[in-house]
Amino acid sequence: LKYKVKGFTIEGNVSGDYEKAISPGYETIHQRGLVGLSLKAAYYFKQGVLLQLGARQEIMNTSFSPFMPYLSVGYGKWFAKHHFAVELTGKRSFRFPTMNDLYWKGSGNANLKPEDSWNTELSISYRMDNWFSLTLSNYYTFVQQQIQWTPDANGRWTPQNLKAVFARGAEINSGFALPDKVLPGFTLRNNLSYAYTISTQTSGVNNQDEAIGKQLIYVPRN
Repeated sequence: LKYKVKGFTIEGNVSGDYEKAISPGYETIHQRGLVGLSLKAAYYFKQGVLLQLGARQEIMNTSFSPFMPYLSVGYGKWFAKHHFAVELTGKRSFRFPTMNDLYWKGSGNANLKPEDSWNTELSISYRMDNWFSLTLSNYYTFVQQQIQWTPDANGRWTPQNLKAVFARGAEINSGFALPDKVLPGFTLRNNLSYAYTISTQTSGVNNQDEAIGKQLIYVPRN
């Protein structure tokens, strides 16, 4: 549902998802329903500034997610054939454990808690006509109860909640497309990207947790 009036755009969404898992990997049949409610309002100023505010709420069976706000402030403008843009966003995210996380035979953990995180990102982009683009972004994410599969003392893989995780990093993305007038009838495109990520566990179940302060497994720095 979308409504526009005098520079404002108001958009509401209702989503539903039903899961039913029948698998040899589960001891019994499991099912659950997820309902999502979201509302977003945006206002575009004539000076090229776009302000967006939003919120989301999810309901899994009878469990309610926390209120998840969203805020974004962006600016973009063309200067002849060159376009510059900058955007700052902040939001809260929430993720329920998957069916496999909870119920996989011999490995699932029915006591898992949902992940809860706060995210912020700053991005700067440049585009020249339709043949060159460059985007630089820097992000920070604070996660409580992040779910991660790790082997126990017996080598059995099982998911667990990490007390707190701090992820931060930077990304560079560029694209190049050869103008048609250079080679008429041919299309040549090239995309390059690089990401640098530091993701460390900042606190554990106890102060003797050896993983505190170290890079998480499965998360390469680059």
